[in-house]
Amino acid sequence: MRRLEPVAGREGRRRLHVWRCGDPYFAERAERLREWTCVRFSHWPSSPPGVHHLDLRQPLPFADGVFDDAFTQRVIEHLSPEDAAGFLRELARVLLPGAVLRLSFPDLEEIARAYLAALDAALRDPSDANLVRHEWRSAELFDPLVRTRSGGRMRELILEQRFDIEDLRERFGDAFEIFAGTPAIDRPPPTALRQWLGAIRSPRRLLRMLAGPRRFARDLRARRTVDPRETFESHEWMWDSESARKLLEDAGFGEVRAASWDASAIAGWERFDLDRSRSGVGPWEPATILEAVRR
Repeated sequence: MRRLEPVAGREGRRRLHVWRCGDPYFAERAERLREWTCVRFSHWPSSPPGVHHLDLRQPLPFADGVFDDAFTQRVIEHLSPEDAAGFLRELARVLLPGAVLRLSFPDLEEIARAYLAALDAALRDPSDANLVRHEWRSAELFDPLVRTRSGGRMRELILEQRFDIEDLRERFGDAFEIFAGTPAIDRPPPTALRQWLGAIRSPRRLLRMLAGPRRFARDLRARRTVDPRETFESHEWMWDSESARKLLEDAGFGEVRAASWDASAIAGWERFDLDRSRSGVGPWEPATILEAVRR
């Protein structure tokens, strides 16, 4: 496995940022993320440039103890419990002792409580507004785990206009505007010919093709899939603050504590402010955030 060299920011600090989706998020913060080594959980290079595209179920291609801090943004829910444990052990390996890990994820407890509240409201008053919220909460709880099409039932509800826009903006922040856009399922996958033409127009991809034509062909076929489990869109598990705390401690982290979207123990966080909404008020995407220290 070829080792990747981390980016050194101010004062030589090396920071790791790991995420799965949200190109607009990255584009809006590209300048601030220049001091971070950026990794996207994906099979293949796409966009944006300057990002390492890695399968997080595999060992990270970094040397031991090379990072001073790390921020993993809504990633662990896309991994099975076993793969999430392995990923956090890899993070512990590449982080220096005393380094801060910031971990964000959708909270199962919060989603479950929101579902029960919507159910109670619908039972008391089966108005259309309450039934719409109940239907959405049911989809929010189960759909990311079972969907077979990109966007799943949640996207269908949006297309059917069965949602409360203010409610969803509060629950999903800026991410709602992206999710409500056009996901890949609405675009046919590129034909094999178009993929090969795209490959030979890129010198780097052409070299990869010549170095390993069979592997390159397999990668091209994988890029055509819209199966949420193949693209890592599906959730493989859900976490709450207690189960995530144990996950961190078992992987070699201590001093686990809840953190807010606008503050962090990561040195210089105020300069990056990576969780702030584009409106400047509230988080870009609400989530539970835990921070822990590498033992």
